[in-house]
Amino acid sequence: MWRAAANDGARTDLHDNLLFLPNAWRADRLTGTHSVTIKRNEREALICLHRDQEQRDRLILAQMTERKDLQTRARTIRDRHKIERQHLAKTIATYLKRPKPNISGPDQALRRRNRSPGLNFDR
Repeated sequence: MWRAAANDGARTDLHDNLLFLPNAWRADRLTGTHSVTIKRNEREALICLHRDQEQRDRLILAQMTERKDLQTRARTIRDRHKIERQHLAKTIATYLKRPKPNISGPDQALRRRNRSPGLNFDR
């Protein structure tokens, strides 16, 4: 009976000591699963690396396509505004070059009669 208690105590001590051993000497090293775990982690890391690279490439391609579309739209708008400015400049030039209307007749006389002498600030 005392041997069973001693064996249980030894097993408990061994288990407690394994928990306090450095990471390199824990149970996976003792059971032989350490190298399997390392290889699995490396394989998963490589898969994640490739996945992330593909995702980054897709994102960059989508952004480049979107930028190209935006540049095309911006160029179209700039061209349309240029044409509108040219048309506006022609309209203004035509307006400025036209002769001043010669107001004569009853309207001109009416304007002169309604004017008061001096400055008028009531506009």
